[in-house]
This record gives sequence, C-alpha cells and structure tokens, in this order.
Amino acid sequence: MNDYICFLITIFYESDGTLIKCALKCKRDAMDGDWVEYPMEDENKDRIWKLLPAHVRNCGRICEVEKIFEIHTVSEIKGDRE
Repeated sequence: MNDYICFLITIFYESDGTLIKCALKCKRDAMDGDWVEYPMEDENKDRIWKLLPAHVRNCGRICEVEKIFEIHTVSEIKGDRE
C-alpha cells in the first residue's frame, strides 16, 4: 500500500446532459474519517467534490466515486519506432 488513494470521479455535466470523469489522487494521511471506505455517502461526496479542480466542480455534482489502483503520470511520450 502506498501513501495515496486514487479515485475516478464521475460528474453529471448539467449544461450538456452528459457524464465526465476526473481522476483524483489524495494523500492517505490527509483523509480523516471514512472517505475511503464510504466515498458515496453524501457528506463524503461533498468533501471529495471540494477537492476537485474548479472547472470540474463547476460542471455539476458527483454521481459516482470509484477507487482505482493508480494514476500514472507520464512525463515524456516516446514514439513506437524505438
């Protein structure tokens, strides 16, 4: 187990009537309470929603929270020809 918990957050994009997804990576020791075990409880969804980037929060409310294994950051993209 590492120092982070990762979530895939689904937001109902109200103005377009579609769903958007945003990945969120949080330090485990910064998450008090039962966020990890029960991310879909109303109070926990509200707390997670406040951690999202402003442009995502402005789209709408959370309709699903999934725990995911990892978010991999790619710093360099290499071509297929190597």
